[in-house]
Amino acid sequence: MAEEFNNGNVPENNAPENPAGGAPVPENQMAQPQDPKPAEQSVPEQTLGEAAAQQEAQGQPQTPAGAAESAAPQQEYVQQAQPSFEQPVVPPTVNPAFQSAPARKELIVLPIISFVVSAITLLLAWLAPLPIIYVIIAFLALIYAVVSLIVNLKRKKVLSIIAVVLASVVFLASGAAVFVRQPKDDQVKTEKQEKKKDKDEDIDDEDIDDDEDEDKEDSTDIQDYIASSSDYEYKWTESKFGDLEFSGYSNKEGSTVKSVLKKFGKASDATINDDTLTLRYEGNNDDERVRLSFEKQYNGKFILSSGTMYYNSPKVKTTSRGSYKSNWTQGDVDALTVGDRETGSGGAKLDDIIKKHGNPVEARAMITNYGRGVRKSLKVLYSDYSGSDKSKLSFVSLEFAEQSNGDYLLIYKYPKGSNN
Repeated sequence: MAEEFNNGNVPENNAPENPAGGAPVPENQMAQPQDPKPAEQSVPEQTLGEAAAQQEAQGQPQTPAGAAESAAPQQEYVQQAQPSFEQPVVPPTVNPAFQSAPARKELIVLPIISFVVSAITLLLAWLAPLPIIYVIIAFLALIYAVVSLIVNLKRKKVLSIIAVVLASVVFLASGAAVFVRQPKDDQVKTEKQEKKKDKDEDIDDEDIDDDEDEDKEDSTDIQDYIASSSDYEYKWTESKFGDLEFSGYSNKEGSTVKSVLKKFGKASDATINDDTLTLRYEGNNDDERVRLSFEKQYNGKFILSSGTMYYNSPKVKTTSRGSYKSNWTQGDVDALTVGDRETGSGGAKLDDIIKKHGNPVEARAMITNYGRGVRKSLKVLYSDYSGSDKSKLSFVSLEFAEQSNGDYLLIYKYPKGSNN
């Protein structure tokens, strides 16, 4: 075997063959340059296969010279054919698997609607009637804001969060409006009911007057106008007194005596002097009373011409008579400026007097009407009869005209000094 190898009897596969499968290629053609890559791809495969078969048949591990030469191209080919398992160097960045997608734009329609509903609800809850209705609407706006937040959960949700906070505040403010406005609404409702009741009574009185016989004169018997102690009841209020119609000196279009008796009942006392009928209604204390004057007409009927109502003023605090200590001097009274008798313009203010001399022992409000409209005034008394300081006045009486802004201006004072 070795001799054949040395004599050039190399396995037949070592001789180059015609690529088309024909006769062997002449040596002069073998010298021509050929592309090394096809040779490297075909020759190593044939050489290695036959060499392995010969070595296996002879049982000798012989390695032909050509095999060593073809091993390098085959190894290079194998290295080129095998895929590279070396991992490329990844720059130190965040793992794409853990990168979140950029947040999508927020749906702003829902929070904007919640803003508008909340704002309108807040205004109506404090200004419009029946605030409880707007509390319910505010709660619905809060639910709407929460829904907006849920819809935008995977989006930007700045406006949705603001809508939830705003709707919550509006809901709480609307609930507070119910508790704040409820007492006022009840008071207004009560006043409206009283006015409606008074109006209904006036309508009844008018019906009575219409049904009365115009030819029948009013009674001149004083007992027909005075109630018994068991039947007497004081029903007067400031608003009811203001609803009366006074004829004044014209003796026209005044409330009739029968309509007054129907609405307020008979008086506690009455007098008739010529053509003038006077009714007096005494209240539960001496500071509450009403005095009405009626003038007899040519048809024998009495109509209301003037009236006065007295009652304790709730606007001025008073001091008990035994505890008040007078600091008044005649000079203090003389220094007070008296304003216009009707309007009080230019007169001293009650608040300034109270700051200097304290609260009076009596503050009696008075409403008068002589056919020229209602006039409100206030009479206050300072009295100290203890005699502890002879230099101080024991009694001072002041009268004030009430202004439209609630102030009281001086229109009368007593005692008057030598210069007054």
